[in-house]
Formats: sequence, structure tokens, C-alpha cells
Amino acid sequence: MAERGMEGQVTKQAARAPARRIDLGSLALLLVGLASGALSSWFVIGAGFSPAIIVPSAAAITIGAMNLVTKQAPKP
Repeated sequence: MAERGMEGQVTKQAARAPARRIDLGSLALLLVGLASGALSSWFVIGAGFSPAIIVPSAAAITIGAMNLVTKQAPKP
């Protein structure tokens, strides 16, 4: 919650809080991981491939999801 000064204005400390934003690279990695996971699961179920081909897509999904939201430093 923002702190208010004597005149009801937001103080500089509260106004300089870091902004949260979505990292586009992580979002792309998450989407690629989901698409390749769907494709690799089709290969495992339908074509009889080894389930080990799902591991890279699971890693991409995990890394993309963990870094999806980042904090951006406030501009001076």
C-alpha cells in the first residue's frame, strides 16, 4: 500500500517500488515447451518412442514458468 505524505500525495519511497512485468523470453520458452511436450507425448503414445524425449520439453516448461514474472527497477 502506498504511503501518503502530509498533503495526501504518494511519497517517493512508495512511488519507486519495482514494477512487475511478464518476461517475453520466458513466455516464449513456456509456449515452445508446451508445444513440444504435446508433440513428444504424441510420439510416445502413438509411435512408441522412448518417454525420455519428454524431458527437454519438461525442462523448458519449468524454466519458462519459474522466470515468467520479473521485477523491473524503477526509472530515476
